[in-house]
Amino acid sequence: LAEENETGMPAKICLSSVKPANNTKLTLLGVDHKLDWEKVDNDFVVEIPEQFQKTPPCKYAWVIKIDKIESEQ
Repeated sequence: LAEENETGMPAKICLSSVKPANNTKLTLLGVDHKLDWEKVDNDFVVEIPEQFQKTPPCKYAWVIKIDKIESEQ
């Protein structure tokens, strides 16, 4: 979700609630563009391209679609 008075998306988003497999495809809903990401310790960081930082597909909330998630066993 956007912070109050925030007009664009951040350059990077750090998530720790899921653990994607190495071949996982991430996309931003509303945009047909694959997002780059990398594992960092127990988290993963999604890079948001500059074009979407300046003009996000929605003003208030952004959703990252994760096509495949590694199971935690």
